[in-house]
Amino acid sequence: MTLQQLSYQYQEQARVLHQRIVDLRRAQAQCESRENEEHLRQRIRDLEPLHRESRQLAELTARYYDRGYHKNAYYTL
Repeated sequence: MTLQQLSYQYQEQARVLHQRIVDLRRAQAQCESRENEEHLRQRIRDLEPLHRESRQLAELTARYYDRGYHKNAYYTL
């Protein structure tokens, strides 16, 4: 598997996570119970870092060999 192929998988994962976050926010807006609303808020908070990392890794793997690309310092050794 190449880094470009891996990039597509990260992009797809980011898309799925984003859609789930949107669905949870919609459910949160319609929530009747304060307890359920807080539960949904926590689930959203748990998914947001995964979404951000998936997007960052998709870009990193897609552009890893491009000249002039300044890699994210978080993912370099």
